Amino acid sequence: MVTGESLGAVERGGWISESVTEQLILNTPMDLPLQNMSGTTRHGNPYFSWNLTTLDAPDLTNAKLDGKAFTGGDERLGERVGNWSQLSTREFAVSLRANDADTFGGDYAEQSVNRLKELRRDVEAIAASVQGSAATSGGTPGTTAGLGAWITTNANVGATGVLGGWDAATGLVDERTPGTKRALSIATLRGVISGAYKAGGSPSKIVSVPDVMERMSEFLYSSTARIAALQKDVDTSGVAVAAVNRYIFDHGLALDLVSSRTQQPVAAGSADVFVLDPSSFDFSYLSGFQTVPMGKSGLSMEAIVMADWGLKVYDESQNGLVGDIDIALAVVA
Repeated sequence: MVTGESLGAVERGGWISESVTEQLILNTPMDLPLQNMSGTTRHGNPYFSWNLTTLDAPDLTNAKLDGKAFTGGDERLGERVGNWSQLSTREFAVSLRANDADTFGGDYAEQSVNRLKELRRDVEAIAASVQGSAATSGGTPGTTAGLGAWITTNANVGATGVLGGWDAATGLVDERTPGTKRALSIATLRGVISGAYKAGGSPSKIVSVPDVMERMSEFLYSSTARIAALQKDVDTSGVAVAAVNRYIFDHGLALDLVSSRTQQPVAAGSADVFVLDPSSFDFSYLSGFQTVPMGKSGLSMEAIVMADWGLKVYDESQNGLVGDIDIALAVVA
């Protein structure tokens, strides 16, 4: 395992390689539910694209005569969609004295690790945002589209809200406009889960900010919730169980209630609730998390931590979104 002591042996102003950096941050506990539940992949260009996989409905008339001539295949390509890669950075400078001192905490290695942790939190928050995709243009950096912009098929947002989504004409994902905040309705949530399942997804996570997840747990734990009696293991150790952390839905679906301290509000006092199938999206990297030295400036060393990344959503319809939830209101049936 890579440690602070071994990082201290890095040559002054030298590279901390991407592989070492990734080992460091992966071994650092952080609240990054989207990155932890999904996979990772790579892309080779600032704009990356992929085909959506589509399957025909079952054919009830699929009976053929023996020896029938082949008249054409059933193969097809789904719609091609894409996203832009986003270059995200954090910067830091360390004085030569601080770097050379025996005390650990202000040196180059420690600053690099802490800034990388902050950068990974930035990536998490952007992935859960309503941000649309955009190409680099002049002095404006390119951006990658977040889940709040991608998900449209099974999305229910507040009044005045405008969905984003893939735009085939521009090759971009449009940003979503947040709507009027409202209380989270379990009936609305159930409808979104059902839609994601019927579209071919297997949603297993419900993700939102802590306030919303607390209120959902409170409602599901109450006597007014329209669910079966709460089931829990018998515990003789005196531990009081006062929360719900899994929601059993129709069709054999079991969805974990996941609280994200990194996810940000979409507007003042409102947040999104995601219903996610983790197999339907990946974090993709043109360049992984790494520290890039910028050289010396006077008696200090300067560096940038960076990642060139994007969100690859294989099928947005296999996920769901209940948007614009008032974090101060109790959940309703």
